[in-house]
Amino acid sequence: MTGSEILTVLPGGTVVPVIAETDGWYKVKAGDKIGWVGSQLMAKTDQITQQTPEDTAPEIQPTYKATGLVGISEPNFNRLKAGNRWMVNRMKNKIALRVHARGQAYFVKPNGGLIYLKNAQEVKKFMHPEEQENKISTPDKTEAAAKPITSTNGSITLTGILSDPGKVKLTWTVDGVDVPLGFKVVVSEQVNPVYPGNDYHYLSDPAVRQDIWSGLGAKTYHFRVCQYLGGSCGAYSNDLAIQVATNGAASGVSTSGSISLTVTTVNEGKADLSWKLSDMTSPKGFKVVKSEQVNPVYPGNDYHYLTDPNQISDTWTGLTPGALYHFRVCEYLGGYCGIYSNDVAVTAK
Repeated sequence: MTGSEILTVLPGGTVVPVIAETDGWYKVKAGDKIGWVGSQLMAKTDQITQQTPEDTAPEIQPTYKATGLVGISEPNFNRLKAGNRWMVNRMKNKIALRVHARGQAYFVKPNGGLIYLKNAQEVKKFMHPEEQENKISTPDKTEAAAKPITSTNGSITLTGILSDPGKVKLTWTVDGVDVPLGFKVVVSEQVNPVYPGNDYHYLSDPAVRQDIWSGLGAKTYHFRVCQYLGGSCGAYSNDLAIQVATNGAASGVSTSGSISLTVTTVNEGKADLSWKLSDMTSPKGFKVVKSEQVNPVYPGNDYHYLTDPNQISDTWTGLTPGALYHFRVCEYLGGYCGIYSNDVAVTAK
């Protein structure tokens, strides 16, 4: 980029973590330096190979434990495989079941890499004990062998709440519906989601009446629960629309206190920021977010993550002279932010 400072030169083949991505550029960390590299010079690593899943040896690492099992459509699976940031954030640490590919299962690593799980036993190895109790199985094993049953004239009533930013807790009641094969909990951005066809959770325990969806973006989602019949659904619940937020007051978020942000210096494409806390602490550190629009948020905008709760200053470099930037600092709560500072607008010099 014309006029930019060259921080360092990376030899071909260097593996670096990607912090952010925008307009054909990757923000990466190399040693103690953080800067931008053109995307045309980068190739993603740790993706699944082009081999068929049956020929791919699973990378079993017992340290990984899944937080849930989610059915995923082919378009969304392709986005996940390509490293789409929103899909990775939504699916990381979960097991993805490909709805239209015989229920092939993949564990989604925290960095977005995929581990193919070739059978139900390998799926179980990756599940937390409390998840294993739900007897979740891959569709090509359990669903194909299940004896179909018929729907009844009963009803399923679904309710839910936004329990945390990006997290929805669902509960339901069943009246006059036989559910020996359990439930499918389906979700879509369109009204009245269905199975098969939309993303889902499969809960094989007929006694379960609760489900949790996490890692959701700031959108309106539609949920339904259906009586699972083995390959299809019978009775459906009502459609429940929930507006998901990714910041603001919720469980685990500070409800009092404030953060006051100021810019101390702006010079030569660099901005120095500092802030003060009032009547609050931030044990997990801070996210310093930047955008060319007012009131930037995390996740969603470019950011620095400061893990030290005692660090109350930060420096941004590589700013374009004459461009207007907006900064905010937020209380980091693990996956989302709580209290935000004021918005500070800076014209780079």
